[in-house]
Amino acid sequence: MTRTASTIQCRLRAPGLPDLWVGGQAGRGRIPLVLTDDGIDGWWSAPSAKTSLTELQSGDGAHTPADEDIVYSARTIIINYAVLGDRHTQNEARDAIGMFMGRAGVTLTVYDAGTARQATGYVTPAWSGTWVEAADTGSITIVCADPLKYDATPTMGVLEPGTATVLGGLTYPADYPVDYHENRSSGGSWTATLVNHGNHAAYPTLGFTLAAGHSGTVGIKWDDGLGGAGRVACSPPPGSTTPIIADTRHGTASYAGLDMTPSFTARQWPTIPPGQTLTLTYEGAAGGRVTYETRGTYI
Repeated sequence: MTRTASTIQCRLRAPGLPDLWVGGQAGRGRIPLVLTDDGIDGWWSAPSAKTSLTELQSGDGAHTPADEDIVYSARTIIINYAVLGDRHTQNEARDAIGMFMGRAGVTLTVYDAGTARQATGYVTPAWSGTWVEAADTGSITIVCADPLKYDATPTMGVLEPGTATVLGGLTYPADYPVDYHENRSSGGSWTATLVNHGNHAAYPTLGFTLAAGHSGTVGIKWDDGLGGAGRVACSPPPGSTTPIIADTRHGTASYAGLDMTPSFTARQWPTIPPGQTLTLTYEGAAGGRVTYETRGTYI
């Protein structure tokens, strides 16, 4: 599916490089890059399925796959652009785009109709082989190994006994939707409700620390309101400011580069169903602290 509009803006971002903007009325960035009539391909469409079916030995059709066996290929996005300017400006644009080559962690954010969503991949540019005065054209291809798209602004917060803090805020252009959710006391623990506005399951990232002078486990219990519930708990080193990070999507945990997954005393990793909420409640030692971060997730 291809779509184009003068109000759509794309931003490429990579560590150590200036942001590169494409789109808007005349291009937002220093270099005037605008979308052509070919627009953006592969952003609004779904990635290809890579599920293999096993044909029935007798009868029509194939065996029905299980939900967990339905998986999708990488997402390929093509931004078709034009450079408005003289030959010097056109050369600057090619150089700026070329700086993103050779990097696996380029984040593309697309701002469209009050939403801002992002995906991450590597860049392959293609430039016109001929010179056209005042309007050079080309394309930027971003191949995303992870086909999912995410809200550009995360929901972040902290759970700990006796207090709770919501972190994060708006950027400009505004990255919508943003939820300033409620943290409330419940039997001496603190809870937070995380919202997934997307159409695919979301996977929160959790961080666990324990203050000096304390001991015991630090964890959360979770409930998705649809019958799914569980616990995640570990024993962080007391006094360390480096958290144990739990990647709930891949079911792994690490601390300063070390695999800490086997050390968890509870490993029932939470997910937030599409369009639903997830309630987290702190439980564990005094002096413990659990951070969380999640984004609306889309396929």
